[in-house]
Amino acid sequence: MFSLESINRLAGERSGGNRAVIYARVSSSQQKRDGNLDRQKARLLNAAKERGYRIVEVIAEQASGINEKRRGLRRIFRLAEDSRIDLVLVEFRDRLARFGYSYLETYLTARKVRIICLDDAPPTSAEDELTRDLITILTVFAARLYGRRSHGFRKHVTDVIRSHHARERG
Repeated sequence: MFSLESINRLAGERSGGNRAVIYARVSSSQQKRDGNLDRQKARLLNAAKERGYRIVEVIAEQASGINEKRRGLRRIFRLAEDSRIDLVLVEFRDRLARFGYSYLETYLTARKVRIICLDDAPPTSAEDELTRDLITILTVFAARLYGRRSHGFRKHVTDVIRSHHARERG
């Protein structure tokens, strides 16, 4: 006699399981030295435990969110392709990808893998999303140009764009 779960597994179907990969990422070595990566992992591990997820793997890396060839991201793809995970647990969407998040979501969903974000902010308007993308682009390239990756610099760029945006609306 076969169980329904084994029949579904043979048919390539999954039952919305709880096998999770935890993904934590920081952009700079300074963030890693400051313990941001460890704190992010701890929050994700606690959330996984509280929600009853079975942790298959913990992936933590220091890499740019716009780097599509990150080792950790490629590892998530392999786990999804091999049907070893049901969900990816991240703290924020931008930890998984600065750009192209919807493509990653589509790719993983096609493999029956859900993305769970601890900070699942409500959907924003297209205008707000575009503003957020522009802030990210400016911050990344300005940081490369000037060698500054501080929170203060990002806040300054955000304030400049928002004030310009407010003037256009007003």
